[in-house]
Amino acid sequence: MTSRLNLGSGEHRFPEFLNVDIHGGDLRAAAERLPFKEGSFEFVHASHVLEHVVDLDRVMREIHRILSPGGILQARVPYGLRSLYVPFHLHAFNLRTFDYFTQQPSGLQGGALFNLLEKRISDWWLPYRWHLERYFPRLFRYVSASEDDGKRHLLVPTGIRQELFVRLEKPKR
Repeated sequence: MTSRLNLGSGEHRFPEFLNVDIHGGDLRAAAERLPFKEGSFEFVHASHVLEHVVDLDRVMREIHRILSPGGILQARVPYGLRSLYVPFHLHAFNLRTFDYFTQQPSGLQGGALFNLLEKRISDWWLPYRWHLERYFPRLFRYVSASEDDGKRHLLVPTGIRQELFVRLEKPKR
């Protein structure tokens, strides 16, 4: 079994990962009740799934449970209140949202659940982005970068913040 989990994989399945989604994947499971032993994974990738769960705290604790000490959670979520316009999004995220899991004494045994490794805006809204991609592909490649999720993300602040990226580490206790 692999030590890398793609949580909420949907249609974006990664090779060399165990792809888990409530609607299918390599394994069908809900993020609130993952069928894995404690410390089963070294890396969890959760791209655009955390905004859909009912109980974010429970899911973060479940991810903490299945990560081995020193394990990494890499998450991408929509940024800001605009994401709540999507009827299937239950949470909005900003630059302080993950502080609850990294700085607050809400974690297990009174400590934070995770250590913050990285937090950044990983994509920006650009009006008529598809025009730039289609008619000016060289310029688009210059202002964007391909990231590990297989998509190109804008690197420059061109408008409204669109996506938040975080890398969190389970403490090595």
